[in-house]
Amino acid sequence: MKANNIPSNRESSKQRALRIGLSYLARSDAFVRSKFFWAAVCSFLAVAYLGWIVVGSEPAVAQLSPAPLAAVHARSNGRCADCHLDYVPLGANSHGVSLLTSAFNGFQHSQTIDANKISQASCSSCHERHVVTPHNPNQRPDDVASCASCHAEHRGHAAQLTRPDDQSCTICHADIAAHQLRTDPTNPLPNVSHFACSSAANPPHPKFRSLPKTDDNQFKFNHQLHLRLGQWPNNSSESKGPWTLGRIAAELREQYQTSPGQPDTTAVQLDCASCHQPDRNGPSPQSGKYMQPVRFEQHCQACHPLDVASVASGKPLNLNIRHGLKQDEIREALFAGLVKHQAGETAQSLPHLSPNTPIPGKTPGNNLAQNLADQSQTIALQTKLYNDTCLKCHTEQEFPPKILHEPIDFPPPKFPDRWLLQARFDHGAHRDWAKCSDCHAAADAQPGEGKTQLDDSQVMIPNIDNCVQCHAPTSTHSHFRSSARFDCAECHRYHDHSAGKQ
Repeated sequence: MKANNIPSNRESSKQRALRIGLSYLARSDAFVRSKFFWAAVCSFLAVAYLGWIVVGSEPAVAQLSPAPLAAVHARSNGRCADCHLDYVPLGANSHGVSLLTSAFNGFQHSQTIDANKISQASCSSCHERHVVTPHNPNQRPDDVASCASCHAEHRGHAAQLTRPDDQSCTICHADIAAHQLRTDPTNPLPNVSHFACSSAANPPHPKFRSLPKTDDNQFKFNHQLHLRLGQWPNNSSESKGPWTLGRIAAELREQYQTSPGQPDTTAVQLDCASCHQPDRNGPSPQSGKYMQPVRFEQHCQACHPLDVASVASGKPLNLNIRHGLKQDEIREALFAGLVKHQAGETAQSLPHLSPNTPIPGKTPGNNLAQNLADQSQTIALQTKLYNDTCLKCHTEQEFPPKILHEPIDFPPPKFPDRWLLQARFDHGAHRDWAKCSDCHAAADAQPGEGKTQLDDSQVMIPNIDNCVQCHAPTSTHSHFRSSARFDCAECHRYHDHSAGKQ
């Protein structure tokens, strides 16, 4: 048989297997031992943490939230359902949102979850005005973020919800054209990455676009001249001389005295506060943010009274006209002044009137003032008032000879309520350390480098170059050495509640 042909010294498979030591599989080295050790540690910690949450009551459950709610939402602490819906993130950009919506959508809801709409619905129960106010009509709908995307909660009692991180803004504004429905190639909106000034072609923040290059207001006013001692140009050849306290009406004189008991020969010295007062002086957070409008009656008429002096019927005539009247109202006031001036001559006993005698003031076509006053003198007084007083401040208009039939009224001055339309500025926050001239150097009466003397059209609001002296990582300002905040929320707001954005 063939089996008999097998050599007797050849190993069988069983013999061969016995020569191989299989015990190496059971031997433990450092790597194997570490895997078992860390697996055991992690399992123990996970079980211990879950057990603590179950039996640890409020302190343990609080570990699921990094911190309490902000002070403005403190009443909702512990009331998660006020904002949260099970398995629905508050923001579409939340971590794991795609996993959550795909995993629980079919199980929990029959329709696709829109995280942003859920977030807005939760917030609008208290903040309806904010939710319904769009940021910009040119914003792409899919770029409209949820409330929680910017107003991140659970950051502690002192958290400021209205100061989101810059990334909430630059996520769109760093490449703004990609997030607009329409773009204007002739006037593109610049990109913004952070607040800084640069001479480069594409600076990280543009110049303030709402500031005009010149002040084209139909009004003549010069800050430098008014801040001079006596409001009088140094090179003036006129003989009137500086404006003194004695030339101000007695009832208005006190507010222009820099110290009690000043003689009337003292030259008047104005400062910024003579005309610019804060809008509020109370404890409100809004106190002193902006300045009150300048009013003629409060700030101007002490030095610029609307007086007209003449001689009528051989007697001196002095009339004071109220500011803000239309030309026909000014004419009527002058008529009345002339009538009162002539009253001594016209108040004598009048002859008996026949039934057909026209009665001024009652018979149509008969005006008492026009009948008693000298029409030519009235026109002369109005012309004098116009040329000598009105045109000192208002833009010159044509003064036609037929003024009685074609009254010319001055257009109201176009003073902007806000110069920085896309931002906000708080004077009160700067008042403790900054001087007016730190920002409004062009209004300074003293000559200096870079200042144009007596320039009526110069805009007194500085641009970004002035702001970044302090609002930067390192201050370069000579008076303010600390670094002021320079994040987007320092000057801007997302929600647009009015025509003037914040």
